[in-house]
Amino acid sequence: YVMDHNLKDILLTASIWDAGLGFAWKMFE
Repeated sequence: YVMDHNLKDILLTASIWDAGLGFAWKMFE
């Protein structure tokens, strides 16, 4: 279950990064 928890953390972090980069892209465009 530790791996599953880590996977969820990775997916959550990826989602945050994706949203952050999208926001930054709009700001700098």
